[in-house]
Amino acid sequence: MTALVTVAQAFASKRLIGAALGDLASWTTWLSVVKAGYGLPLKPTETEAFALVSGGRQPPTRKVRELVAVVSRRAGKGRIGGALAVYEAALSDHSATLAPGETGVVACVSPTREQSRILQRYALGYLEAAPALRGEIANVAADEITLRNGNVIATLANDFRTLRGRTLLLAVLDEAAFLRDESSSTPDIEAARALAPAD
Repeated sequence: MTALVTVAQAFASKRLIGAALGDLASWTTWLSVVKAGYGLPLKPTETEAFALVSGGRQPPTRKVRELVAVVSRRAGKGRIGGALAVYEAALSDHSATLAPGETGVVACVSPTREQSRILQRYALGYLEAAPALRGEIANVAADEITLRNGNVIATLANDFRTLRGRTLLLAVLDEAAFLRDESSSTPDIEAARALAPAD
């Protein structure tokens, strides 16, 4: 993956994701976590914010493979998930890792497809609000947003049998605490395993 802009630049720009984020000061903790997740250097205030939520971990020095955030209701996790979906699908160049004709997928996964659509709606909101991104929308269907670059932001339900086979650019697992456990026919651990080989 080659970033066309850094995630911090995308979040700050009123022509990109920042058009729908609003005042960045209210997103300091999230921005600190996201920047750390991408291995970007943090400002002193961001380092302090990261320290408050990282459980004593130091900020990573390179992009992480997996980022887990334990977050309460109304804390902005869906909005950040949608923003990251747009960043990976529209503002990162994955052409070096995608074969001709291969579709890069950002998967929005939740216990139900309707919950996954919440992330998709946030992603669509970011795309439509951003002057530099709204023209990148090729098609909007019930479960997919297709971009002009061929990448897709897709809503998926938690079923390991249907999660396999896609080339993932990013998987956002929302409401993961409510995914079903190993006693279910669609266990959470199998969903995680189904997503892991596809990235």
